[in-house]
Amino acid sequence: MAQSARSLLIEETTRVWDMVQAGTPVNAEQRGLLRIAATHATTTAASVADRMYTAGGGTALFASSPLQRCLRDVHGITQHFFVAPPTYEMIGKLLLGVEPDNFML
Repeated sequence: MAQSARSLLIEETTRVWDMVQAGTPVNAEQRGLLRIAATHATTTAASVADRMYTAGGGTALFASSPLQRCLRDVHGITQHFFVAPPTYEMIGKLLLGVEPDNFML
Protein backbone atom coordinates (compact mmCIF):
# COMPACT_ATOMS: atom_id res chain seq x y z
CA MET A 1 0.00 0.00 0.00
CA ALA A 2 2.65 2.53 1.03
CA GLN A 3 5.04 1.40 -1.69
CA SER A 4 2.50 1.93 -4.47
CA ALA A 5 1.64 5.42 -3.17
CA ARG A 6 5.35 6.23 -2.98
CA SER A 7 5.91 4.92 -6.52
CA LEU A 8 3.08 7.04 -7.91
CA LEU A 9 4.47 10.16 -6.21
CA ILE A 10 7.97 9.49 -7.56
CA GLU A 11 6.58 8.86 -11.05
CA GLU A 12 4.57 12.10 -11.12
CA THR A 13 7.39 14.13 -9.58
CA THR A 14 9.87 12.77 -12.11
CA ARG A 15 7.50 13.46 -15.00
CA VAL A 16 6.94 17.09 -13.99
CA TRP A 17 10.63 17.60 -13.16
CA ASP A 18 11.63 16.28 -16.58
CA MET A 19 9.20 18.71 -18.21
CA VAL A 20 10.58 21.63 -16.23
CA GLN A 21 14.16 20.64 -17.08
CA ALA A 22 13.23 20.48 -20.78
CA GLY A 23 11.58 23.91 -20.63
CA THR A 24 8.13 22.44 -21.35
CA PRO A 25 5.25 24.29 -19.68
CA VAL A 26 3.46 22.30 -16.99
CA ASN A 27 -0.29 22.72 -17.40
CA ALA A 28 -2.98 22.63 -14.71
CA GLU A 29 -3.85 18.97 -15.30
CA GLN A 30 -0.23 17.88 -14.91
CA ARG A 31 0.15 19.94 -11.73
CA GLY A 32 -3.11 18.45 -10.49
CA LEU A 33 -1.88 14.91 -11.08
CA LEU A 34 1.27 15.70 -9.11
CA ARG A 35 -0.77 17.20 -6.30
CA ILE A 36 -3.17 14.28 -6.07
CA ALA A 37 -0.20 11.87 -6.02
CA ALA A 38 1.23 13.84 -3.08
CA THR A 39 -2.15 13.84 -1.34
CA HIS A 40 -2.54 10.10 -1.86
CA ALA A 41 0.97 9.40 -0.55
CA THR A 42 0.33 11.52 2.54
CA THR A 43 -3.05 9.95 3.25
CA THR A 44 -1.59 6.49 2.79
CA ALA A 45 1.32 7.27 5.11
CA ALA A 46 -1.15 8.41 7.78
CA SER A 47 -3.14 5.21 7.38
CA VAL A 48 0.00 3.09 7.73
CA ALA A 49 1.07 5.06 10.83
CA ASP A 50 -2.40 4.54 12.34
CA ARG A 51 -2.11 0.79 11.84
CA MET A 52 1.39 0.63 13.31
CA TYR A 53 0.32 2.76 16.29
CA THR A 54 -2.59 0.40 16.93
CA ALA A 55 -0.30 -2.61 16.63
CA GLY A 56 2.09 -0.98 19.12
CA GLY A 57 -0.44 -1.39 21.92
CA GLY A 58 -0.31 0.53 25.18
CA THR A 59 3.37 1.38 24.95
CA ALA A 60 2.68 3.47 21.85
CA LEU A 61 0.97 6.02 24.12
CA PHE A 62 4.18 7.09 25.85
CA ALA A 63 6.13 10.14 24.67
CA SER A 64 9.22 7.94 24.48
CA SER A 65 7.58 5.76 21.81
CA PRO A 66 8.70 6.43 18.23
CA LEU A 67 5.22 5.35 17.10
CA GLN A 68 3.62 8.19 19.06
CA ARG A 69 5.90 10.73 17.39
CA CYS A 70 5.34 9.25 13.92
CA LEU A 71 1.59 9.37 14.43
CA ARG A 72 1.65 13.05 15.42
CA ASP A 73 4.04 14.03 12.64
CA VAL A 74 2.20 12.31 9.82
CA HIS A 75 -1.17 13.63 10.93
CA GLY A 76 0.32 17.10 11.16
CA ILE A 77 1.39 16.83 7.53
CA THR A 78 -2.10 15.79 6.42
CA GLN A 79 -3.37 19.23 7.46
CA HIS A 80 -1.15 21.12 5.02
CA PHE A 81 -3.24 22.80 2.31
CA PHE A 82 -1.26 21.11 -0.48
CA VAL A 83 -2.24 17.60 0.65
CA ALA A 84 -5.34 18.11 2.82
CA PRO A 85 -8.46 16.02 2.00
CA PRO A 86 -10.24 18.85 0.11
CA THR A 87 -7.56 18.38 -2.56
CA TYR A 88 -9.42 15.29 -3.80
CA GLU A 89 -12.53 17.33 -4.65
CA MET A 90 -10.59 20.12 -6.32
CA ILE A 91 -8.48 17.78 -8.47
CA GLY A 92 -11.50 15.59 -9.23
CA LYS A 93 -13.31 18.62 -10.63
CA LEU A 94 -10.26 19.59 -12.65
CA LEU A 95 -9.92 16.11 -14.16
CA LEU A 96 -13.65 16.00 -14.97
CA GLY A 97 -13.50 19.37 -16.71
CA VAL A 98 -15.42 21.22 -14.00
CA GLU A 99 -13.93 24.52 -12.83
CA PRO A 100 -12.77 24.05 -9.23
CA ASP A 101 -14.16 26.51 -6.66
CA ASN A 102 -10.73 27.32 -5.25
CA PHE A 103 -8.19 26.81 -7.99
CA MET A 104 -4.76 26.73 -6.34
CA LEU A 105 -2.42 24.29 -7.98
